[in-house]
This record gives sequence, structure tokens and C-alpha cells, in this order.
Amino acid sequence: MKIILEAYAAARDRLGFARREQETEAKTIAGLVGELEAEFPTARGILASSRYAVNSEYVEREAALQEGDEVAILPPVSGGLDWIESSVVVDDGEISLDEAFRAVAGAGAGAVVLFVGTVRDRNEGQEVETITYEAKRDMCRVVLREAIAEARERFEIEDAFIRHRLGRLEVAEMSVVIAVAAAHREAAYEANRFLLERLKEAAPIWKREARRIEGTIEEVWLGAGGG
Repeated sequence: MKIILEAYAAARDRLGFARREQETEAKTIAGLVGELEAEFPTARGILASSRYAVNSEYVEREAALQEGDEVAILPPVSGGLDWIESSVVVDDGEISLDEAFRAVAGAGAGAVVLFVGTVRDRNEGQEVETITYEAKRDMCRVVLREAIAEARERFEIEDAFIRHRLGRLEVAEMSVVIAVAAAHREAAYEANRFLLERLKEAAPIWKREARRIEGTIEEVWLGAGGG
């Protein structure tokens, strides 16, 4: 049968393609991974550490494959191993703190907490020139909207908004903003931290740092299997 394969970040680099039609005899994700390992032996490490999605939903390796499925190979994201459409934005547009504040502020909000992530100039003792962010956008929106829904239930917040920027960013540029409004500050703080951790752990967003190492620029994918 024929399926569509998509590879992201370090997996794309190792496999040598971003998207292609794949003829497969595999019945499951595990069988497909086996076929890919045989075809691309040097990619075995990244294939082993990656997660997989079928038609934009995370699946286990025992998941069955069907004709026409779109399978995404998602290597570990940089931080570890999207209710309302406007609550989550993942694109290459510049971040506005005013936009984030206005997205959540309201009469019931006694507190609004903003977290802003920026590109720092050093990481792991090495000088960072730029960071390039890449994402599987539709899945990011699903994951982060679900996280906001969970945060509403757990922390009794009024509203939340997440915007993550993609593309190449310079040092000190804003890469992400998370805004949370709640009646009381404790809930706003706790929910904001929860959303940040969920973003880092579960959203398929990858970072490639351009580092200056001994006078030359080297690009490194962050996360297991990325180097």
C-alpha cells in the first residue's frame, strides 16, 4: 500500500527527505520503522528515539497503518524526550506582548501573568548566533489547545493564550509568549508554568542552534538524537 511520510528536524536531515510517497508492506508503525531502518541504517538512532503521528495524532508503534495514511516522524523536541481557535498561534510572525495581554485580559481577571521566552547568547558553554524553530504546526495547535483546556480545569483560570514563533531568530528576540488570566495570582502563576512545561515536553517544535565553535559556525539540533 501507499502512504505519505513526513520527516522533521533531525529526522529529515538523517533520512534526506521532508515528505515523500512511500510504498510499504508494513501493517503497523513498528513494521514501517523496520523498513526505514533497513533502507537508512545510519538513521536507526533517530528513528528509535522519535515519536510517530498518523494523520496528525500521536500513536504507539503498535498502531495499524492504512492506505493513504500520512505518517509523521517526530524526533525528540528541544525541551524533552492548540478551546478557541485564537488561543494558540504557531507561525513566523513577530510576537506582541500587547496582543498576548489583550487576548486574555477581562473583567474577571484579577491577575495576568506573561511568560516570555527569548533567544539567549550562550548554551552549554558555547556562543549562540541564532536559533531556527521548526514545527508540525497542526499538531502543535492540537497539543497546546488541549493543554489550555486542562489548565482551565486544574487551575480555575479565566483564559490563556500561547504564541510560538517559527523560523530563524536572532539573539534577544522573543520566541514564545504564554499569557494566563485568573481571578487570583496563584492560579495564574501555576497555570502559566504548567503550560510552559507541557509546551516543552509535548509540542512538536524543534530548535536548531547556530553556534560559534572555535571560530566556525556549526548548526546543532537540540534534543536527544539531534546532534
